[in-house]
Amino acid sequence: MHTWRWVLGGWARASLVSVFVACGSGNGGNGVGATFPDASDTKDGTVRSDSGVLHQSDASGRGTDAVSADVGADSACAVTKTPATLVPAYLVFVMDRSDSMKQFGKFPACSAALDQFFADPSTTGISASLTFMPYVKPDADTQVVNSAVQCSAANYVTPEVPMTALPSTAFKPVIAAETLALGTPTTPALEGALEYAKGIKSMHPGSKVLLVLATDGYPAGCTNNTVLDVADAASIADTIDGIPVYVLGVGPKSQDDAGIEKLNTVAAAGGTDAAFFIPTETDGGDASVTENAFLAAVHQIQGQLGCDYAIPAPPSGQTLNYMEVNVVYTSGGTDMMIPYSKDCSNTAGWSYAYGDGGTPSQIVLCSGVCQDLKGTTSSGSVSVLFGCATSTGPSK
Repeated sequence: MHTWRWVLGGWARASLVSVFVACGSGNGGNGVGATFPDASDTKDGTVRSDSGVLHQSDASGRGTDAVSADVGADSACAVTKTPATLVPAYLVFVMDRSDSMKQFGKFPACSAALDQFFADPSTTGISASLTFMPYVKPDADTQVVNSAVQCSAANYVTPEVPMTALPSTAFKPVIAAETLALGTPTTPALEGALEYAKGIKSMHPGSKVLLVLATDGYPAGCTNNTVLDVADAASIADTIDGIPVYVLGVGPKSQDDAGIEKLNTVAAAGGTDAAFFIPTETDGGDASVTENAFLAAVHQIQGQLGCDYAIPAPPSGQTLNYMEVNVVYTSGGTDMMIPYSKDCSNTAGWSYAYGDGGTPSQIVLCSGVCQDLKGTTSSGSVSVLFGCATSTGPSK
């Protein structure tokens, strides 16, 4: 008998996710009456307590809150091993290269931060694209504002760097080659980037797609290009297309006409509450402060991607029983059970994400678990065990 212990902060990065599936026909599993708990927690008489315990018994009459600690790959209730993968995540970046970005070294600092992020090993499993605004025709004079070109959303649908798996150094030479130009056509740039993001989401159903807008001020240079217009575009992205919009406002905050504080309106409309403020020299910082703040903000956005795992399909002719799911972390030969937490009130637990019809569609590691996995570098594995009654905590 193993002793199971959860130690937050003592985990290593998950390099492999495996799934052990015990299935059957009909209701499947080991005789549990319901094959899955629905989002309302009342389907087929299944009821959860406030602690998240699944009060259901298996064929032997054993309650789900009395699961043996030695649940593992060799358990009688876990007989089929199937790989599982992280839900794909895609970041669509829109970066301001307006002429005002030359002030206080903003553009070089933000560019350096982007270089670091795109090449960071912690981004493994994420893909990203990069679009710059304002759009300038190749070989055109960047000091000439051509509203017909800059203000057309169609010119922002194709990014300078297309969707690329991270980490990658493909972004660095493109960023280094960029020149600054007059105009801040934020509304058409966001609208064009949204069309691209929608295409990515359509090609990858079930994936996470986020829009990230980085700008140093108030929209300018086009009609229908006020902060409220940009907010309307962000609202459409979030509420209609399910693509949240994150905003990085690069200072100085003290200049009212820069619109940094007003960018909170855009972030709120895009479903992300408030913009990240990136300080500059006039805010008491310097180029390194700007760079570090920008990088930290992007990493915070990265953290919103979470740790969601796709539930694999059962073997042909068999049915999964979602009342018999356990998640285990293994490192150095030691297994640690992650407890189930319906609403992730236990940040060291896991929960379900539900699809149409109230059926579990993904396994979600709660914030404490997810952050810990992302913050370490050693190898390890996360296993999802199907077939054994769900546990809300390790047996002692």
